[in-house]
Amino acid sequence: MTDTTKKILYGAGIFIVIVVFLWGAWALVGSGGNTSSKPVVIPIDQTDHITGNPKSNVTFVEFSMLVVFIVTLLNISKSRMC
Repeated sequence: MTDTTKKILYGAGIFIVIVVFLWGAWALVGSGGNTSSKPVVIPIDQTDHITGNPKSNVTFVEFSMLVVFIVTLLNISKSRMC
């Protein structure tokens, strides 16, 4: 096998892997679910870490990205079941 043939096959293999990856990602997303401009409201309870004055007008609660990701997945799966 010549060097040029190896390069072409290597490039074609990389291209196929990228196409399969993109197709798989698109298949997992599907139609995109129910999109809405409404914010996701997560209630604040006693287990959340709250700092500052509890009587202030604004309460800031910092969630990790993992929590946001899980809540988003749950909302998408609920919308697909309806």
